[in-house]
Amino acid sequence: MGLSTLDITIPGSGSNNSNNNGGGYKGLNPGNYKAKVHRFELWDQPFAPEEKGLYLVMKMESAKPSPDFEGYPVDENNPDGPKYEGLIGNVRTSAYAFKDGFNAKKNVAVVRDTAILEELLRLCTEFDCVQWFKDAHGKYDTIHEWVDAFNETAPFKDKYLEVCIAAKEYMGKDGKVKRPLAIAPYEKVDGKYHNGYKALTSQKTVVKFDADKHWKKVNPEPVSEFKADDQPDDAAFESITKFDKDGDEMPFDLDAGFDI
Repeated sequence: MGLSTLDITIPGSGSNNSNNNGGGYKGLNPGNYKAKVHRFELWDQPFAPEEKGLYLVMKMESAKPSPDFEGYPVDENNPDGPKYEGLIGNVRTSAYAFKDGFNAKKNVAVVRDTAILEELLRLCTEFDCVQWFKDAHGKYDTIHEWVDAFNETAPFKDKYLEVCIAAKEYMGKDGKVKRPLAIAPYEKVDGKYHNGYKALTSQKTVVKFDADKHWKKVNPEPVSEFKADDQPDDAAFESITKFDKDGDEMPFDLDAGFDI
């Protein structure tokens, strides 16, 4: 039987019926942006595979940072071809993977695919495509098929969100800094909720980026006999240029951008 969307609600919300032109880093860093989503992907959790955890990842592009900005090539094999207009990166909807479990605080079971659909319903609400979500009821047997169909139809195409992106860096086994990006969690300040993302036309508010809170940095180990002329300025973050969707790695391949 296909995945049902009839009983999917956003908890607490009721029914779903309601930088420069040359070289250097041209990807998303933690911060506040206006950004659109090119496609969604489900990435396996790289550790504890027996838990079958999944990250819901958005391949995002920011609005053009400045009139003269020129982003990475859309086609890595054609560096002189079309370029992205904005900064790009892979941004998880949550720093934590979706998985089956139990919410002791609410005393309810958590079903991985239902939780992912709840997040997708939140996004559909901001993208003004809830009808697509409702029409998908029963059509797809797996969450992967659901996301594939969502990408193929792309009711979110060219619709910008206001987002707050966070990151918690760590040192990889290769000695390089890893910086997985994720939407900042919502906050409640003075009784008012602030979201990690919203539609540009929404009256909601988005979390204000705070580097101390939303960008947990680590210092790369010093490299012996390093010569400044040997590598670009961002050589200390060489892992930024490596893309490994199956691991907890950097957001994308800087040379190629990402496949759309």
